[in-house]
Amino acid sequence: MQYSIQRQLSIGIENKPGRLATIAGLMATNGINICNLCVVDNIEQGVIRLIPSDPSACRDLLLQANYFVVEADVLVLILKDNPGQLETVCHALDAAGVNIEYAYGSEDAREEEGRIIIKVSNMTLGGEDTLTFPGAAGQCRINAETRSGWRAANRIDEVAPAEKAKTAVC
Repeated sequence: MQYSIQRQLSIGIENKPGRLATIAGLMATNGINICNLCVVDNIEQGVIRLIPSDPSACRDLLLQANYFVVEADVLVLILKDNPGQLETVCHALDAAGVNIEYAYGSEDAREEEGRIIIKVSNMTLGGEDTLTFPGAAGQCRINAETRSGWRAANRIDEVAPAEKAKTAVC
């Protein structure tokens, strides 16, 4: 499993043709890549959730264009495309007392991995130091120190010492 904690922006929009194109054009013109995207409709209003390559610049551009923007840290997981992977993650979150507020994702073209974005009720992971996922290699842990300020994806393929920060071990 690969994981990262990334900054997501949610933008309130009118549910009318061209709204997503306008925001996508604003990002493209300013050299910002939209790495992940989810669009949700609610009759007259929509919400665009996106993880941009530069969250601060994206937020500033959207605010300058008079959009309503809400920021949140989300857990981004890259899972092997095998039955039971999402179930394992959900059980680990449940065991830690963490509620999943929403999730979205996709599968790569080769159908080998899935990318899941999860917004959880508290990024303190239920007050525990680590969030543990049982796996083939023993356990997979996300250390509590990864929750704030750390944005780079992390992959560790061998078992790391439990005290090592910023680890995902599967």
